[in-house]
Amino acid sequence: AWSRILPDGKTVNQKGIDHYMNVIDALLDADIEPFVTLYHWDLPQSVYNITNGGWTNSSVVDYFELYAKTVFDNFHDKVKYWLT
Repeated sequence: AWSRILPDGKTVNQKGIDHYMNVIDALLDADIEPFVTLYHWDLPQSVYNITNGGWTNSSVVDYFELYAKTVFDNFHDKVKYWLT
């Protein structure tokens, strides 16, 4: 979840990265191919506030780009399929 990985929209929460790395590893260990959904109605409240409305304001794109880059950088070697 975006709110677990970048709760303030800017700062990476390493515990969130570690949590999802453990989930992905458990799936792979069970021979389950992970399909990661980048956004499923989990816009961090801080991003909503900063952008004055979240998805209704184009400034949210920069925050989503940072979030997507963060998850790709951390999980790209284990996840082949991404959705949003």
